[in-house]
Amino acid sequence: MRCSKISYATKSLLLAGCLTLSACGGGSPTQLASPSRPTTILPPPVSLPQNPSDFETTEYKSDWSLRAINASDAYARGFTGNGAIIGMVDFGFELHNPEIDWHPSSHGPDQRWVDMYESYLGVEVTESHHGHWVSGIAAGRKNSLATQGVAFDAQVLAVDFFAGVNRHTEFSYGVTYTVSDPWGYVVNNGARVVNKSIGYDEEDFISNPPASNGNQHYTITNAARVVELGGLLVAAAGNDGDPDPMVSNIDTLTLINQNNLWASGGFFLVAGSVSPNGLISSFSDRAGILKDYYLVAPGDNISISAEEFGLSGYSTGWRGTSFAAPHVVGAAALLFGQWPQLSAAKVADILLSTATDIGDPGVDAVYGHGLLNLDEATKPSGQTTVAVKNTSAAVTLTDGMIVMGTAFGDASPQNLANVMVLDRYNRDFYVDARANVISPPSSLDFNSVLDQRRAPLSTAVQLNSGLAAYISINNTAQATLPPETFLTEREKLDNKPHLQAWHVTGHLSPTVPWVVGQGYQLHQALDIIDNNDIQTRTLFVTDHKSQPGRSTRDMFFASGLPLDANNRLTFAVTTGTEAAQPDHNLVAYHQEMRRQGLETRLSHNFSRGQIALGLGALWEQNALLGSRSSAGLKLADQTVTGRLSLQGHITLGTVLGHDWTLEARAIAGISDVSTSSASLFEKFNHFTSSQWQTRLTSQNVIVEGDQFGLSLSQPLRVENARVQVTRATGYNLAVDAPDFATQWLNLSPTGREIALEAGYARKTEDWTFSANIIRRFNAGHRAGVTDDSLLLHVRTRF
Repeated sequence: MRCSKISYATKSLLLAGCLTLSACGGGSPTQLASPSRPTTILPPPVSLPQNPSDFETTEYKSDWSLRAINASDAYARGFTGNGAIIGMVDFGFELHNPEIDWHPSSHGPDQRWVDMYESYLGVEVTESHHGHWVSGIAAGRKNSLATQGVAFDAQVLAVDFFAGVNRHTEFSYGVTYTVSDPWGYVVNNGARVVNKSIGYDEEDFISNPPASNGNQHYTITNAARVVELGGLLVAAAGNDGDPDPMVSNIDTLTLINQNNLWASGGFFLVAGSVSPNGLISSFSDRAGILKDYYLVAPGDNISISAEEFGLSGYSTGWRGTSFAAPHVVGAAALLFGQWPQLSAAKVADILLSTATDIGDPGVDAVYGHGLLNLDEATKPSGQTTVAVKNTSAAVTLTDGMIVMGTAFGDASPQNLANVMVLDRYNRDFYVDARANVISPPSSLDFNSVLDQRRAPLSTAVQLNSGLAAYISINNTAQATLPPETFLTEREKLDNKPHLQAWHVTGHLSPTVPWVVGQGYQLHQALDIIDNNDIQTRTLFVTDHKSQPGRSTRDMFFASGLPLDANNRLTFAVTTGTEAAQPDHNLVAYHQEMRRQGLETRLSHNFSRGQIALGLGALWEQNALLGSRSSAGLKLADQTVTGRLSLQGHITLGTVLGHDWTLEARAIAGISDVSTSSASLFEKFNHFTSSQWQTRLTSQNVIVEGDQFGLSLSQPLRVENARVQVTRATGYNLAVDAPDFATQWLNLSPTGREIALEAGYARKTEDWTFSANIIRRFNAGHRAGVTDDSLLLHVRTRF
């Protein structure tokens, strides 16, 4: 229904009384302070804002109201109202005053309609600058002069009540009406939010207006027209201290409801006034029957600027809900300027739902939804989701985390300083997600080394001639937990003695051995079949990650088949699940991780040693070579890594009176990664990895039963990993969706760790002593980082 079709005969009489007052909906000052001497304040030097206090200038503090609604918090986040147009339908605009950015379609009064109005009612129209005052509160420039408006970069499209825009003629009850539609005019010219600080109440009815001027009268349409056209209408509540807002607001809401004008996405708000003490102003009409559409803002003891007070002067002590409404209008303009795609209904809901609850809990009949709060209104509301291109699934950033594995060194996903997240209103915010990425420490994890060496129980049992068992129990940190620095206090207390590793060996036939167990890697299981002593490998600190129980708690089975006297084919399979840890303080560990592996090895024995070629594959779910990740920052759904290994050992013979053995192992891998559709990371290249180690060892070097060795090694390192990131770069208003840009990021470390180590160990019946000296070049695969370590470990039983 067109608003112009309502009966203006009655409405015009009601509006007539309003304009003979000093703005019924806005009031007049009960105390008009003498203007102070104009003072010109120079603007501060241009700098990037550091915090909200940067915006709390003398101009900002010229009135208490901006502080009351936390406006500086919004300014610090970049909200200024730039791009927003505010509609003002009022009277007394100073369209030449540079303190406000006037829209070029603004209109002052037309004297024809002023004369018609005054002639019909027999009264004179007020000459106050009420429209300019409220415009300054909503959008006065931030220029270190006078006062500052809420949305200081917004434009004001001002239309005087007597502008006569969008007018037509109607005849009713013997009166010819010239009907103007300023509301439609401002909305159709770009205004998203419209201020209405004029209105009427019961006492403004004129029962028998004088019949003169040929019974011609001038009036305007009902402000419900704003809602009909999809705009946000903000009306002053009224100044009679009544339990309900003034009649004009009730009439507007009735008209909206009767004609279902909500369908366009428009909305209607009513603004009441609070005093500097935070309580409802004595003069302010309460929320009453309009409490669902009502909130409060500063409207008492307000400072206003106008040309009569000088370029940089202002007047204080003004009061009225007329001054509360433009605070709400300015707040809406901040939101529209930042997110023009929002409907008026959504902006209204944001302002209502983020208002500070005062008075009785919840929406009440005095304060409605509460006090306007720009700090909360400009924060994400509800659950925020990462803006990803290929899915509509809700993925929260708080659930997104990356814990990089040591193979990646100092490589880390870059360009996470401005990740777009969307709140429940589909507003885009940009957050720094770099803190959600945890890089591995470059230092050695001596705690895990000591765990290996202080196991209270480690024993081998020969069950019968064909069956043997090996058991190790660990009473310290569980293998499934991340490094010590990541543990919560509760997790540290919950670490109980647990089975670290075990295996049972046997033979299917004299030449076909088998082994089953838990807590070893694939190549270690194959070493058992090939009669390589895995229990002696705790000699070296830099080899601790290859020890039982440190990298995996998986079950395994291995067996071998001799091909001839010198050649053997062995194979091993492994499977395991690392349960989700929902109470872990790192969300990346809240999801289950599964692994399955297969490796075969062809070994050739010769008189002084052995050489072997291996081929294997490892499948990981929710992991990437030791890296864990989740939600919108998830790196991998699953990873399949093929591995080629070459290893061997040879007895060198007697050198300096001791027998020496040289061992070497090299492993090359290539990984294929399947990424999550609900992540910023879309795909990886097929990247390679490498690790190698050479060791020279001897026994009985100083005393009987000791061990000594030298090691040169490179731990597992990613060689050429790259990941494609598709990240939202901005919001496209044309399609009401984010724009995305794609780039490839390097995930290879800057350095290559080379570790040189000397290790010594001696064990007696009661004492165990070990010493290690390590120098690591490019420690942790970080270029230029050198790390020197000395570890002495003494243990005794008593």
